[in-house]
Formats: sequence, structure tokens, C-alpha cells
Amino acid sequence: MIPQNAVEHGLDSLSHIFVDAFPKMDITAQRLARKIYQHLAKGEPSPVESLAQDLALPIEQAKQLLNQLGNIS
Repeated sequence: MIPQNAVEHGLDSLSHIFVDAFPKMDITAQRLARKIYQHLAKGEPSPVESLAQDLALPIEQAKQLLNQLGNIS
């Protein structure tokens, strides 16, 4: 039998691995990522101009955010 504290410690470690695997995002970056996933779910492209317009952001700011999310622009 596995001690309960070992299971809790394992889950803690696992949750930290998941959290650390993703970039830290402010609310604007979260909105941008969500919009990208919405486009992908619909099978639509996500050009930066469209994303910027959807979120009422300047195109340059949208480009900067995309770069911060993993150099995908």
C-alpha cells in the first residue's frame, strides 16, 4: 500500500510539472490564446491581423504577445 503523503507529494510534483510547462500569461495573452484555440476548433486560420481585430489590439501588440507565447507568429 502506498502511504497517503506519498500520493499527495506525487500529485503536487505532477501539478508543478504541468504549470511549469506552459508560459505565464497575463489576461490579454490568455484572451489571445483562447481566440487562437477558437479559430483552430472551427478549422479557421488565425492570422495576426484577424486576432488583433477580434481582441481590439494594435497589430504590433498582438505580434509581441504571439512571440511571448512561443515564437509562433
